[in-house]
Order: sequence, then C-alpha cells, then structure tokens
Amino acid sequence: MKTTSKISLFLVIALILSVFAACSSPDKKLEGTYAGSYTYDENEFYVEITLKDDGTYTRVYEKNGAPHKSEDGDYELIDGKVRLYVADDHSVWNIYDFVDGHLENEGRVFAKK
Repeated sequence: MKTTSKISLFLVIALILSVFAACSSPDKKLEGTYAGSYTYDENEFYVEITLKDDGTYTRVYEKNGAPHKSEDGDYELIDGKVRLYVADDHSVWNIYDFVDGHLENEGRVFAKK
C-alpha cells in the first residue's frame, strides 16, 4: 500500500472515531458515586450521591456518623447543572453544578470516588 493510501486510511478512521466521540452522551461522564461532608447547625453531614447510567440516582445522608435519610429519583444534565428530581413529576429538584468532574452545591464539593 502506498504511503498516501495509508495516511488517507488513517485520516478516515480518525474522522470516524471523532464523530462517535462527539455523538456520545455527555451524561456518561457523570455516572458514578460522589461524596462529601459539611457542617450545618453544629452537625456533621456526610452525603453520597450515586448517578446511574439508566438516568436514576440515589442520595444517602449520614448525620453525625449515623444513617439519616436517603432518596431515589431520576436526574438529568442541563447546561452544566445536574438536576436531581425529588418528585416523580419533576416539579421538585435539587441542583448541583458539574465542575471539573465533581458536583458542587452551595459551596460544598462532592468528589467522585
């Protein structure tokens, strides 16, 4: 095979791969478990948020080292913000900024585990 043909073949393959990468869902990089802790009203809270590939999430809270509450729902990414829908009809949600691979809310950072 001539050098020109090899280069052309390489460029075609690179183009095809870049198209697939550009068309992949941006939510895929969100999947995973994020965790962080903070103090509020002299109580220490630990939060774990798991974003699943099926568009659902689980958020678990510990208060002062003991289980406190948990919730399940679905989520979506809109303009760099992750909405965790608390209500089934999407009328109530919590919002997190997705910044550099972690979630942020009210100055609290939740890092990916």
